[in-house]
Amino acid sequence: MFERCIYFNVNSLARTLNRLWDRAYAPLGLTAPQAYVLRAVLNHYGLNHQVLAGELNLEKSTVSRIVDQLEQKGLVIRKHDDASDARLVTVTPTPQAFGIHADIENIETSLYRQVGASVGADALKELLTELRQLHQSLHLE
Repeated sequence: MFERCIYFNVNSLARTLNRLWDRAYAPLGLTAPQAYVLRAVLNHYGLNHQVLAGELNLEKSTVSRIVDQLEQKGLVIRKHDDASDARLVTVTPTPQAFGIHADIENIETSLYRQVGASVGADALKELLTELRQLHQSLHLE
């Protein structure tokens, strides 16, 4: 019925992957979106919300909500870059975040291998390349 529907198939796959990724990050007390925002902050020290949103292809309000959650968990802190403009804020990891950085990277590697084992490493690499290319060609902004 939906064999030719990109929208349906991509969203169906995304829901399955969300469940798998959320289960994988649960032992760290994180959801997949929280893990990805934290991973970006750990790998690119001192990002602001706008850069994070661009890097992760999320709305700034979504990034702000996730950063709020990570801040409540003690994993990031916000630093105001300019006292005269409250919007200029960078997000930096805490020592606690650095303490789970290797765990986050190991989970990501494990998930990649798990999916690669299901579909084949070469097929997964090709799929990811094609998905990125499709995304770039359809990018609306």
